[in-house]
Amino acid sequence: MLNEKQVRDELEQILSENEYRVYYDESQNIVQLILNKIGEWLSELFSNLLSAMNPTGGLANFVLFLMGLGVVGLILFALFLWGRNAKVRRALQTHQPLQKSEMDWSYHRHLNEAQQLEDSQEFQLATRHLFLALLLYLHDLERLEARLWKTNIDYYEELQKSNQYEAEQFYRLALRFDEATYGEKAVRRQDYLTYKEQAMDLLARGE
Repeated sequence: MLNEKQVRDELEQILSENEYRVYYDESQNIVQLILNKIGEWLSELFSNLLSAMNPTGGLANFVLFLMGLGVVGLILFALFLWGRNAKVRRALQTHQPLQKSEMDWSYHRHLNEAQQLEDSQEFQLATRHLFLALLLYLHDLERLEARLWKTNIDYYEELQKSNQYEAEQFYRLALRFDEATYGEKAVRRQDYLTYKEQAMDLLARGE
């Protein structure tokens, strides 16, 4: 029977072999590898900065703590923005803004409907018709091709091919349209007037 020393020696030999190291490296998932790289980079960055500053031991630890806190905060903020944008894109990919009956309307008719709804203080529905007026107007200008099966992400990607400014403005308006139409977010008068101003600005630029 093998004694404890022999078992330990054999285990150390197995762990030192290349085959085991390759298996171990491959078993690490991509998140672990990225975190390791970030950790190494931060460690090197802090080391270089502290060496240049040459502070006392206590001050060095304090500065290192503050810098680490700042970097972690930036990483968390970046992850938050990435998560929010991913959520927004998923939302814009879910709904088709045009219904069959609305597709038959001209953009002028949607604009008139939006104005009537605004006068009636129905800002949520007014937002919808204002956005559809913009969508059909861009269709008439052949900036995009309006179809019942398309989502706002489809339209955004079409606009990106011809005019980046229009695409970005459309994207912002589409987000607020989705919030008002599908998110059931209440639209106040001032919110609507701001939305209307931005939509009309985009309409005017198309002329």
